[in-house]
Amino acid sequence: MSDTGSDGAEVATASAWSADLDCAACHGAEAESAAAATCAAGFHMTSQDFQCTTCHADEAGLTEAHGDMTGKAPKKLKKTSVDAALCETCHDSASLAEATASSTVLTDDQSTTINPHDVPENAEHEAHTCLDCHSGHGEDNVEETARDFCVGCHHENVYECHTCHE
Repeated sequence: MSDTGSDGAEVATASAWSADLDCAACHGAEAESAAAATCAAGFHMTSQDFQCTTCHADEAGLTEAHGDMTGKAPKKLKKTSVDAALCETCHDSASLAEATASSTVLTDDQSTTINPHDVPENAEHEAHTCLDCHSGHGEDNVEETARDFCVGCHHENVYECHTCHE
C-alpha cells in the first residue's frame, strides 16, 4: 500500500505496525542518528548489527502507539521504554561501576562525588534507567546529561540526602 506525501514522494503505509516495517519511512531523524557512529543508536546498529526493535522491543506498546497507520501519522511516543536489562546483557552494572570508579563527573557543590554507575540504592533511584543519562538517538554530552538529570532532584547540587528539606 502507498500514499503520496506532502512533497509528492510516494510513502509506504500499512494497516498496522509490525516489527518488520521500515522504521525510517516515518522516523527520519532517528534513522539519521542510527547511521551516525557518534551516537549510541548508530554505534550499536553499525558495529553490533542491532535493528530498531533490538532496543525498542515492546511490541505491544509499539503496536498501540502506532495504532492504525492507514494514511495518518502515528501517535508520538513521549518516551519509548528501553529495558535496562537489555543494556546489561553487554554492559553489566558491576563492570560499569568498576570502569567509572574514578569518575568525577558527578561532583556536587560540597565536593561529594558519586560514581554514575554506582549510585546509592534507595527508592528514588530505583526508577532510573540507562536512558536517563545516555541518549539513544542524540549526540548529547553524557557528562552534561548525567549532571542535568541529577540536578532534577538534587536541585541544590548537593547529593547527600535529607540535607535540603526538613
